Amino acid sequence: MLRFMIVPTLLIAIAGPAAATAEKAGDSYTITSETRTSTRTGDQSTSTSFDRNAISERVVAVRADGVELQYDANDGSSDANGPNDWRFPARIFRPASGKPQLLNRAELEARRDRWLAQAKLPRTMCGHWYFTWNAFKIECDPQSALEVIAAFDLRSVELRNGAPYRDAGASDAAPLRKTASASGGAVYTVALLPDAAKVRRDRAQSDVVLGEVSRKPVTLETALRAHAADQVTGSITIAFETDAAGVTVARTKTVKLRIKPSTGAAEESETIETLRRDRATAPPRRVDDTTI
Repeated sequence: MLRFMIVPTLLIAIAGPAAATAEKAGDSYTITSETRTSTRTGDQSTSTSFDRNAISERVVAVRADGVELQYDANDGSSDANGPNDWRFPARIFRPASGKPQLLNRAELEARRDRWLAQAKLPRTMCGHWYFTWNAFKIECDPQSALEVIAAFDLRSVELRNGAPYRDAGASDAAPLRKTASASGGAVYTVALLPDAAKVRRDRAQSDVVLGEVSRKPVTLETALRAHAADQVTGSITIAFETDAAGVTVARTKTVKLRIKPSTGAAEESETIETLRRDRATAPPRRVDDTTI
């Protein structure tokens, strides 16, 4: 199932509508995300981490104005946690233009209420963090399912040579460049610079979360002041792969950062995120969105 980790997140911003595809109701896909990170602080040895998650996608209906899709957490993920899995399966409508819409909100609310009751958690815990083997934020808003799905989205990026592309972690947009690929598809690449202010804010928010789970509270204002002088340099490179039909099947993003705080040693990190969308070899675990 899905794992939600406390790491600075660099989400892709939608650049434009997806290309039309010949998909049909019943088509199923598995979207797999893998993240490898190596970090070095000063002269210390390098530490590494690896995380894998997967989500299933099923085409429910193809309409003239868009497509209805169902998403579910996938049993092939590296984790069997479930504090926020009440959000799946989630059914959405992805219009030809515009933002995705959640279609089964009432069902998600029923599953959320059941989970909170079973976990003996009051509503006042919503939005707070707790720690088991990872730090988890207790989500209670069904709309947050769309945020999870967006992190697995390979449909919504307009891949066109010269098209401007913006990443949420970058300081500005840059044009995509197209190169041929041996598979008969194409590869589109873009090089960006990290948004230093966002990196500092992510680090500050991580401090706030750490303070909450360790019961040593830190305000966001205090954390922001502590990181205000952090010097941030680095690069973001992203490569998209399409198949012969022009459908996006993979994205690889490499983020290299060097962060020098006002005091202490500099930290250097490299994060490689790989996202792949493949036709499923078996039906999704849950075949409709009526399960509570």
